[in-house]
Amino acid sequence: MENMKLESEILRPILRNMNDISRNREIFLDNIKKSLDKITEELQLVQSITNCPEQIQKLDTNAYKQRLLKLSQKIRNFQESCQQKIATLSQEQTALESELREFESNLHKYEDTISRIGKPTSAMSANKENKRCYNYKKIEDLHELIAKTGYTDNWSNEDHLLFLKMRKKCSSIPALVAAIRVKCPDLTAETIVNHEAWYKIYLRLREKQRSSIREWRKQKEMEKMKMKNREDETESETLEKMLREKSNSNITKDFPTCVTDKMRTTKTDNSIDINNQKKELIKQWKAERENKRLLEEEQSRILIESKLAAQEKRKRERLERLRKVLAEHREKTSMEVSSEVSKDDSRPYYNPMLIKAFRKQDAEFTRKKKNLIAVRKSDQNRTIKIVRPQIAKKQDHSTLLNSTEVWREKCRIPDPNTKESKKLQYIKDVPRLYVQWRNKESMEIKDALTFL
Repeated sequence: MENMKLESEILRPILRNMNDISRNREIFLDNIKKSLDKITEELQLVQSITNCPEQIQKLDTNAYKQRLLKLSQKIRNFQESCQQKIATLSQEQTALESELREFESNLHKYEDTISRIGKPTSAMSANKENKRCYNYKKIEDLHELIAKTGYTDNWSNEDHLLFLKMRKKCSSIPALVAAIRVKCPDLTAETIVNHEAWYKIYLRLREKQRSSIREWRKQKEMEKMKMKNREDETESETLEKMLREKSNSNITKDFPTCVTDKMRTTKTDNSIDINNQKKELIKQWKAERENKRLLEEEQSRILIESKLAAQEKRKRERLERLRKVLAEHREKTSMEVSSEVSKDDSRPYYNPMLIKAFRKQDAEFTRKKKNLIAVRKSDQNRTIKIVRPQIAKKQDHSTLLNSTEVWREKCRIPDPNTKESKKLQYIKDVPRLYVQWRNKESMEIKDALTFL
């Protein structure tokens, strides 16, 4: 630090940081030394007890054990604190190493500024500065300047933006230098002045490039105008040629008859006629062009109409085919339905009289069953009153594999002597009554589409 040439403003914070670091290191070492001294003293006491046989005879094992546990706990705490401090120090070390690497990578940016630190007393610094400005002045192209110095003259983006901001505010170069030195003390007055000179050259070359771009655009526009004028001239020349050809043909035809008339006409009349003919030809050309445009529009309109008509025709044909297929499908389904009806005459139909008769039979059947159940219950009650005290019989209430009442009624053999009512129909033998309400037309359309 003593051999380094640094300004007092930069040197003060560095020295302050160094003193703080050394003070913190001394405090850290003192704390570690105190804790180690305590642990060593306790260890020596424990070892002295074990070395003396008289004390071993008087030793209280529980107290000795507690003492050893406390000592081991202190050693463990010391070890953990040391590990934590070592971890923090290692993190600081990695951060410092990374900063050092960044500084080394950016060191080449500061080499020029370090070489120029101090007052320009020596002839070498003056020669270098003059040479640098001379090199800038020699450059006549913005791209060459950017290739050599970059967009910021090897300054950082933040410093260059600060320079531009202060340049707008300050009216003179000394005020600019003072304002920048307040916020960036690492920049010397020479570097700021050189940056100002570089920026003026940069602005001049940029303006020069913009003016050259404007001139190039003007030249391009002039060339376009010349091309248009040439096209107009060629059109006028072609029209003049056509007029001359027509006039020559008219002259050759009417030469024997119009010799006397041509001798009488003057040059002014000829020029007027030529101008009139030119105008007429221009009008004819414009009319032909308009007619051509109208014809093209008419042709495109006819093509579009024909396409639309063809599409409509295809749609109509498709609809007709669908209608035919639907009609055929409906006829087919109606024929199938009629055939099924003719084949299956035994199919049950909706008959209200049949339902009424069934309801009567059902009511009669249920009435009889109720009477039978009531009679059986009364018989069972009588028999139970008589038999139960005499016979102690286990009853089995399970209905497994027992015949049902419906089955017994079905299997009952009728007695010809007894008068019985009409035959009753079982509920599952009665035809089912339901309403068929499906949308037949939608089903027919679906079938037709699948058929297609």
